[in-house]
Amino acid sequence: MANLSVLLLMALLTISGCKQDNSSEKNSKETKEITTSVEIKKENTDPISVTYETTPIDITATQLSQNYKGHDPEEFFRNASGINQQLQKGEFENTEQFKKRVKSLQQFPPFIKTLNNNAEFAFRVISYNPSYDADLQEFTFYFLVNSGIFDLRKYDSHKEPSYESAVVLELKTLDENKNSYEASNAFGATVQADMTSKTIIGIILGGALQHPEELKVSSYLTELKVNISSDKAKDVKENINILLIFKPKIPIIEHMTKARSATIDFPHAELTQLNLMVGDIIGVWLYNYKSGEIYKKYKLSK
Repeated sequence: MANLSVLLLMALLTISGCKQDNSSEKNSKETKEITTSVEIKKENTDPISVTYETTPIDITATQLSQNYKGHDPEEFFRNASGINQQLQKGEFENTEQFKKRVKSLQQFPPFIKTLNNNAEFAFRVISYNPSYDADLQEFTFYFLVNSGIFDLRKYDSHKEPSYESAVVLELKTLDENKNSYEASNAFGATVQADMTSKTIIGIILGGALQHPEELKVSSYLTELKVNISSDKAKDVKENINILLIFKPKIPIIEHMTKARSATIDFPHAELTQLNLMVGDIIGVWLYNYKSGEIYKKYKLSK
């Protein structure tokens, strides 16, 4: 009788174990199905990002790929910053020693992934508020610029020792912050002011580097005109960009900080950090970002 009780007890335990295993397996399947569903939803809702180019620009190209974004100026500046100290002339180093030490940029890590440091880089600039004249069938494109005083001997070996004003074409805004505060003057008058601080990556234009003859340079906007037929004008206005073909040279990068204080009459303060790339602009192309069509390659002049 005792043996029969033991056998019955073992049978019950076995059945109970099977139920637990089945329940566990069912829960596991449900968990897997839920997890898979979440992953699929995540994949379907993630935006498709457009990546920057990591291959050299073909300077003989007559057509670019669709949504051509060029190379990443932020990546270029970040990597060049890492070796910038090595590109400065030492206090006890004569000019000949300095030139010999930095004779080839290729001895340094790449500024952009798989690209050769001595290659040409292509940087995209987005037009600001373009306008079209239907009678002349002519577009006027504007590009945001900044200005500063630079020692142009660093960028042009033919320049005499002098500091001159030059224009910086803005490529990319890294960050921009705004806040407000109470400003006052020497007479005790107060006003509620705002402060805008931003960091911009740009390339020096103006007297320091080459630029198209058609490029009209001012303190805040750079203007470029081109003839486009009226049947293409609407698509062009929505997608027009320019591409700067750029070749870096020592010292590769430059830093500059600009500040403007608020006044009672103009209660707006600004603090701008300019992260500048140094080199020669060897080409300026006007192109359609969406289709990749190149409308014009401009001739350059000093």
